[in-house]
Parts: sequence; C-alpha cells; structure tokens
Amino acid sequence: MLIDVAPSITLMQTCAMVYAQRVLIPVSMDTLSLQGAGACLETARMMNELFRVNVQPAALLPVMVDRRFQHTAVMLKSLEDLSAKFHIPLLPAIRTDVTISKCGRARQFLADYDPKCKAIEDYEAAGAQLLDLLYERSQTKPESVQAVPA
Repeated sequence: MLIDVAPSITLMQTCAMVYAQRVLIPVSMDTLSLQGAGACLETARMMNELFRVNVQPAALLPVMVDRRFQHTAVMLKSLEDLSAKFHIPLLPAIRTDVTISKCGRARQFLADYDPKCKAIEDYEAAGAQLLDLLYERSQTKPESVQAVPA
C-alpha cells in the first residue's frame, strides 16, 4: 500500500508514517528539499522513540533531476552522503520531463498521458528497485503487486 502525503510535517503525514512504517523520501534538486529529507528522517527517529513505533526510511528518491546543471551534481553527491550516513538506499533518479507538467494540466495519469516518456522509464526502474528492497527486508513476497503495463 502506498500513501502519498504532502511533504510537510503534519498530523496526516505523521499518521501515514506510523501506519505504513516505511517511508519513501522524494528529494528534488534544491537545498530546501534536502533539508526536508533530513527533517523527515528526524521526525521518524523521534516518533520511534516517543511512541515506540518502527518507522523506517525505505529509500531516498531523487526527483526533478536535470544533469545539465552543476547544482544537480552537488545535490546528488549530498544525497549519496546522506544515504551512506544513515544507511538508506538511494534509488535511481527521476529525470525532469515536461510531460509531467503537461499530464497534470490535462488531469491525467502520466502512464495514460504518455506511457513512453522518459519519466515513466525512470519511475519503473526506481519502483522495481524499491520493490526488491522491500521484499528483501520483509522476506515475504507481496501478493497483490502488479506491474503497470508500459
């Protein structure tokens, strides 16, 4: 089950984290997003201590990656360091793609709007790796996971 919540520390996010127990942290290529990822990790640690729950980061997911910019290289290196420091897997990056904003304006799912766009390829690669990571940690094969046809 995937629960998508806004990237802020709210009651809804806290409840979702406690219920799901695994947190996928998307990080765009700006310093504020990197700070938000750190805050999310700290929130999970604090909730584990205070409420005796087991909220664990599943992975970091770099999004909106445009390798033409020098700042992107700096951010990806910072994510690699964060990943190594906290032993959190770093998923393959999701490249920028104008199709994402176009499908949003058209109020369609990305896979329905343009199933051959580069972002879909990236999400499929990241999703496959995430499923492998979750399967390894749980050692139980998920029953209801189905691949989205490309």
